[in-house]
Amino acid sequence: MSRPAAPVPAAVPSGPDDPAAACAHCGLPSGTRGPRRTVDGVARPFCCVGCSIAFGIAGRGGREGGSESAVWLARMALGTVLAMLVMSIAYVEYFDPESAASEEYRRFAPWAMFLLATPVVLLLGVPFAYGAWTSLARRRVSADVLIAVGIFAAWAGSVVGLVTGRSGALFLDTAAGLATLVTVGRWIESTAKEKAARRLREFLSEAERPATRLDPGRGIGDGAGRHAVRASDLVVGDRVLVLPGERVPADGVVEEGRAMVDDAALTGEPLPRPVAPGEAVAAPSIPTDGPLVLRVTAVGRSTRLGEVAAVLARARAEQSPVERLADRVSSVFVPGVVVLALALLALDVVQGRSWADAGLHALTVLVIACPCSLAIATPLAVTAAIGRLAERGVLVRTGLVLAGLPRVAVVAFDKTGTLTEGRPEVVTVVPTGSRPADDVLALAAAVEAGSEHALARGVVAAAAARGLAVPAARDVAVVAGQGVVGTVEVAGRAVVVRVGRPSWIGGGAGPDAGRASVVAVSLDGQPAARLELADRLRPSARPAVDALVAAGMRVVVVSGDTPGATAAVVADLGLPTDAATGGQSPGGKVEALRALRAEAGGPVAFVGDGLNDAPALAAADLGLAVGSGTDLARETADVSLLGDDLSRLPGLFRAARRTRAAVRWNLFWAFSYNVVGLGLAAVSSMRPVYAAFAMVASSLFVIGSSARLRSLLPDDFRPRDAD
Repeated sequence: MSRPAAPVPAAVPSGPDDPAAACAHCGLPSGTRGPRRTVDGVARPFCCVGCSIAFGIAGRGGREGGSESAVWLARMALGTVLAMLVMSIAYVEYFDPESAASEEYRRFAPWAMFLLATPVVLLLGVPFAYGAWTSLARRRVSADVLIAVGIFAAWAGSVVGLVTGRSGALFLDTAAGLATLVTVGRWIESTAKEKAARRLREFLSEAERPATRLDPGRGIGDGAGRHAVRASDLVVGDRVLVLPGERVPADGVVEEGRAMVDDAALTGEPLPRPVAPGEAVAAPSIPTDGPLVLRVTAVGRSTRLGEVAAVLARARAEQSPVERLADRVSSVFVPGVVVLALALLALDVVQGRSWADAGLHALTVLVIACPCSLAIATPLAVTAAIGRLAERGVLVRTGLVLAGLPRVAVVAFDKTGTLTEGRPEVVTVVPTGSRPADDVLALAAAVEAGSEHALARGVVAAAAARGLAVPAARDVAVVAGQGVVGTVEVAGRAVVVRVGRPSWIGGGAGPDAGRASVVAVSLDGQPAARLELADRLRPSARPAVDALVAAGMRVVVVSGDTPGATAAVVADLGLPTDAATGGQSPGGKVEALRALRAEAGGPVAFVGDGLNDAPALAAADLGLAVGSGTDLARETADVSLLGDDLSRLPGLFRAARRTRAAVRWNLFWAFSYNVVGLGLAAVSSMRPVYAAFAMVASSLFVIGSSARLRSLLPDDFRPRDAD
C-alpha cells in the first residue's frame, strides 16, 4: 500500500478582532475596523476596501504566495480607471474653455473629481503612506516619504480649497495622477525583480514536481507497485522510478538502470554524463535514454537544489556595499529635498505667486526627486547577474562576493581533484616491510573506504581492480590534510592501519616520485608500503589558467601533494616554476595564502575541493569550490562551481567585471537624473504629473540596463578569443 501524503497544515487566519491582523492582499496591518471578506469559507482581514476588491481580482496576495507585481497590478488596474476620469474632468478647462466656464461645470466638476480621486488616493496612496511611516519609525527616510507627502499634500490642499470655495486651488488631478504613475513605477520595478529572480522560483517549485515511488522489491520491469506522489512527499530511503525525459525529483543513488543524465539545469554543463548503479544523481537532472531506479538520499532543503535555492535567497536579501552607500545617500537626500520644497514654497509665496502655483511647484520638486531609480540601480543588476550565473552552474553566495571578484590579484589552485580529474590510479605499490604488496593494498583500501579524498578513492579502486578481498575496518578517523587511521582484524588480531602523507606516517618522506602522488601505509606504527598514484590534468584546466593569466591575474598552485607532483602540474599548465608550492598541510595552505596576499598587495582567491581545503577556502579573500568537492568545501566557499568545468572561472571573473560596470552606469544615471531633474523642477513651472512621468522613465532606463546585462552575461562564458 502506498503511504498517504503528509498533511499540509492549513493557514490559520488572524481573528477579526485582532488589531495586528495583516491584510490578506498587501500585508499591511488591517486594524480592528478593517473590512472583512469571506473567501473560500475563511474570513480574511483587509486594510481597506480597495485591497478587498484587489484580492478578488488578483486571486492571492503577496503574503499567500502570489507575486508582488500582481499586488501592484491589481491596485493599478483599479486606480487607473478612476484617475483617468478625474483627469478627463480636470482637463476640460484646457480643451473646452467654453464648457469649463459654465455654471454647471463650476458647481459639480470639483465635487465629482473629489469623489473619484479620493478612492484613488486611499487605494494607491495608503501603501506609500504606510511605507513612509514604518521607515520613519525605524529612523530611516525612504523614497516613500516623498511619494506620500506629494500625494496627500495635493489631496489635502484640494480638500481645503474645496471646502473654502477656492476652485483654483484644486490639485485632485495631480493627487490621482501621482498615485497612479508611482504605482505603475512600482509595478514595473517589482516585475523586473521577479524576472531577475525567476531562477530561484523555478528551484523552489521543483518540490511540487510529480514523482513515482516504488514499493520494496519492485524495479524497472514491474508494472505494479508504483505510486504517483509529489516530490515534497518523498523521504530519505524511498525508491523512485525516473523515466527518460522526466526530472529527478530528489537527490539519490542509482540502484537499477544505466542512462545518460543531463545535469544542465543544475550545473550548466551541456553534455550529458553516464551514470550506473552506485552513482549519485541530483535533482532536477534528466535521464535522456533510459529509466533509472534511485534510492533517495536527500530531500527538500537538504538537496543540492535546496542548497542552491537557499544561497540565491540569501544573495538577494543581502546588501552590497554599493547598496548600503545608496541607502546612506538617500537618507540624507530625501530630507534635503523636503527642506528644498518647503523653501521654494515659502519663496514663491513671498514673491507673490498664488498658493496654488506655489504648491504645484513644491510638489513637482518632491516627485521628480524621488530616488526610485537609485534604489533599484544596484539590486536589479546584482540579482540579474547572480541568477544568470546560477543558470550557468556558478553559484555566487552574496552580492558582496560578486563585488569582490574584480579586485582579485592572485588565484591559487589546489591540485588533486581541482586541477586534476580527481581519479588517481595506483601505478606502483612498493613494499617497505615484510607483508606482500597485495595484502598491504587490501588493508589500506579497508580504511580508505571511509574517506572522500580522491587519493582514497584511487586506493579503493585499485584493490577492487586486482580482485582483492577487502576486510571491514572499524574506528576509522579522517585526519584532515594528513590521512586516515582505522583498525582492521587480521587473523584474529586487531591491526592499526594508517594511510596518508609519508611525513605523517613516519620513516621519512622517501624519494620524490615526480609526477606521481605518494601515499604511505603503516601497520601498527611500522612502515608497510609506499603507493604511487597518477592523476590526469582536467581538459579545462589549461584553458582556464591561460585565460586568467591573460586577464592580468597571477595563478599559483598550492597543494598538499609532493613538491615533485605539484611542479609537474605547474609545468603542464605553462606556469613558471615558482608558481608551485607542494607538500602543504591545511595550516600550511592558510599560511601560503597569507604570504601571497602580502606579496600581491590585493585579494587572493583559492580554488579547492577537498576536506583539507576547507581552512584555505575560509581564509582566502574569496573561496571557490568545484562541484565534485566535499560538502564542507562547498559550504565554506563563497562561490561553487556546480560542475567540474574550470573554464567557467574566467567567465565568472569577466561577468563580475561586467556587472560592476553595469552597477556603476546605473548609479551614474540615477544620480544624474536626480540632480538634473531637481534643478529643472526648481527653476521651471513643470507640472507634478510630468515629473512623475520622468521618474517612471528613469526607473525604466535602469531596468533596461539591467536586462541588457542579463542578455550579455552568457557571452562571458565563451572562450576569450570569441569575445
